[in-house]
Amino acid sequence: MSAAAALVPSVSKEVRALVLPWVACMACMLAIAVTDSPHVFGPLAFIAYLVGTVALGAFCIGHEYTGRTLSLLLTVPVRRERLLATKLGVLTGMLLTLWLVADTFVFSRMPAPDDVKQVVSLVPLLCALFLAPWLTMACRSPIAGAVFALTIPGVLGLVGDQMGFAQSGYWITFMWYGTLGLCAVGGVMSLRAFTHLEAIEGFTQDVGLPQWLKAGTTDGAVTQLSRRHSIWLLVKKEARLQQLPVALTALYVVEWIVVVSLDRVSDLRYGYLFSGLTLLHVGLLPLLIGSFASAGERQIDTLQSQLLLPMAASKQWAVKAGVVFALSIVIGIGLPALLVSAATSGGGNAPPLSEIGVVIIGVLLLASGSLYISSLCRSGLWALLMSLPAVVGSALFVQLGFAWLAHSSYVAVRSLAGKPVARFPAFYYFPPRALSYLIIFGLIAIALRFALINHRSADRPAKRVLMQVIVMAVFVAAGIAAGAAWQALR
Repeated sequence: MSAAAALVPSVSKEVRALVLPWVACMACMLAIAVTDSPHVFGPLAFIAYLVGTVALGAFCIGHEYTGRTLSLLLTVPVRRERLLATKLGVLTGMLLTLWLVADTFVFSRMPAPDDVKQVVSLVPLLCALFLAPWLTMACRSPIAGAVFALTIPGVLGLVGDQMGFAQSGYWITFMWYGTLGLCAVGGVMSLRAFTHLEAIEGFTQDVGLPQWLKAGTTDGAVTQLSRRHSIWLLVKKEARLQQLPVALTALYVVEWIVVVSLDRVSDLRYGYLFSGLTLLHVGLLPLLIGSFASAGERQIDTLQSQLLLPMAASKQWAVKAGVVFALSIVIGIGLPALLVSAATSGGGNAPPLSEIGVVIIGVLLLASGSLYISSLCRSGLWALLMSLPAVVGSALFVQLGFAWLAHSSYVAVRSLAGKPVARFPAFYYFPPRALSYLIIFGLIAIALRFALINHRSADRPAKRVLMQVIVMAVFVAAGIAAGAAWQALR
């Protein structure tokens, strides 16, 4: 077999591993080109580009961890350098296409100087290509690799903003050259780490005290058992699955402390940094929490043992959904609201209760949607990536529903009632408050029910998933049509 023919299977394997997140990120960015609401889909496309690029870089190596194929990869009779070159070659092609689409549709519409847009578009690409693979191998986790690769440029920008003092734009220069330096180090370390990579995940070893520390212990000691409530044990188990969201929340609190401290010792004001991070925290944390709830158990291979417990699967699922909603509200909304109200110089005044209620409903929708996506995925990072296009697709569906379905329903009901028909903006057809709550919480209940079916099933056939999506879409469409009909009869 020639070298070119032997290269085809390895390239196709890498393409299959990365094509779904690549398509998801591409769809989120192209949504801004087919809609007339760039103020809504522009930020979503920007977030999808940032998260999607570094996630592709982490998945370049990380899919071997999540798919448990690392040991097979390392036994292939091919030089490690060649394997790494194949992975990075496929990754480079996908990243360049994402950058071209983002530069054309996303960054061209951003209200920022050209040099800033160029740096902001290239920095995630460089981090995904050079830093994310190394950090994934160092942490032995694609999630950690993606998070740290995405955090490093932000930290560099904050340090550069503090070092630049009154020099306008110094932070972008510091972030650019700092990222280039770290990427050079990351490229060398990626090669070194991959050539010395070992598959140690399948080996376990009992950990205990040295023998000289056991001199005073008695071998016949009886272990004391304690009775604990099953619900409490389930809550603790679900909390352990959310270690990364809790760690990111701790970093968010540290950033608040840094911003408040800088505002007090410096003449410059850094509250805008905290405000921007708060928007990302409130929007992304519910998606992250929901993504880890079901896929996290599947990733660490504990789902089957949990379903064999002497407890109804519906009861376990109720505890899981309750923990997801509670964490999303407490650390996704409550903590930012508390910090914003406390940091008078770093974020502004706390929002009114009516706005908090709307945000809570939005967070519940995001958490339940990501929980449904999580029931279909095998890793938390994969579920997070799939949740982003799901959010964009749902927003497009609702926008088209109000633009076409609601107006058609309104016209049909007015014509049957013999009343004059006029064209109104989309928000006019919005259902009344009671019907809106019925649609929202009904959709949440349906999504949770379908997620339970997927969670406790070993297989997830495409036909069943398609039927579930159709049912949820028909439910929302029927609610929009009913709301427009009610407006027509007023």
